[in-house]
Amino acid sequence: MTLNILEYHSFVNESMDPKSATANIIEIVTNGVGWIDPDYAIEMFMDLTGIPGDDQRVDSMLAALADLDLLYYEDE
Repeated sequence: MTLNILEYHSFVNESMDPKSATANIIEIVTNGVGWIDPDYAIEMFMDLTGIPGDDQRVDSMLAALADLDLLYYEDE
């Protein structure tokens, strides 16, 4: 059930502007686990904005997360 809600939420917010998407990701991470894998952050940003992963705005989002020490790779 949660998967369907997340897919719908992503569809609704696909045109979110990059600053709002970055703020949204920061809020989700700080209220949740406290860190996020960079690959998942990129995927989440692309879902929220519709911007391709190789865009400079994705790098800006990752830099904002790194400045707040929110980026960590998951153990494999």
